[in-house]
Amino acid sequence: MGHHYAGAVVGPAFGGGAVSLYRGLYMASVFVVIGSLATPVVGTYASLAGLSTAGFFVAMLSASIATSIATWLRIPTSTIQIYGFSIVGVPISERASMDLGVLARIAASRILAPLIAYTISPAFYRINLNPGRALITTMLLSALALGMNDVSNAASSIVGMGHPELLAKAYAGSLMALGLITWGRRLVRTIGGEMGAISPRSYLAAHITKIAPLLMLNTLGLNASMNQTLVAALARLGAERRVVMRIVAGWIYSPLIGLTISFSISSLASIYL
Repeated sequence: MGHHYAGAVVGPAFGGGAVSLYRGLYMASVFVVIGSLATPVVGTYASLAGLSTAGFFVAMLSASIATSIATWLRIPTSTIQIYGFSIVGVPISERASMDLGVLARIAASRILAPLIAYTISPAFYRINLNPGRALITTMLLSALALGMNDVSNAASSIVGMGHPELLAKAYAGSLMALGLITWGRRLVRTIGGEMGAISPRSYLAAHITKIAPLLMLNTLGLNASMNQTLVAALARLGAERRVVMRIVAGWIYSPLIGLTISFSISSLASIYL
């Protein structure tokens, strides 16, 4: 998750010329760990389905593969969607029960966050700030939000397997930071260089816009996609339509890849193990 969300965290500051690539990644990695330890959002995905330890392993493995494919394709998508669908693939294969109420809340937050970001981004564009300093500040706040928002993907499964919550958050947050500084450059360059001729002011407005719905949903015990909220804001503020449409297509098929992988692994395991 660290490498996949590096673009959402560091991309605007890099694209706006406020920070160099690797300096931004190292600075962000520290705040990701802090946010991971501070988050109240952990149990959402553990309660989505009553999976065994093996089931959680299949879901995490499937989500990791699908997320890495999306990073390789330079598609900034939602690891939360990918992981949620990867969890769903296991009970479908095993014909087990799922909590449809939890699934509905997850789906609602996925839809709401980009719509909110697309709607409110022009208001933040009108704020008169120094883009250089403000982009660095919002980059660090975004890294904090990443830790708070996305640690649930991995930590909830670790908690579901019986490990202490604080240990799960520390473990997940540290590896997210490692992901940022190792392979994060790929999507940083996508957000910061391939979205079209976007001004530092537009990058700043999109960065601030992205944080607002995430923190709002986190206070309700929900999480949302940093990538989707940022891309939605950039789409409103002048990103190239061709690039945006390619990314939106990835939002559709990347969760289905996670579901397909988890369903396939779970089905094969039930036959041969």
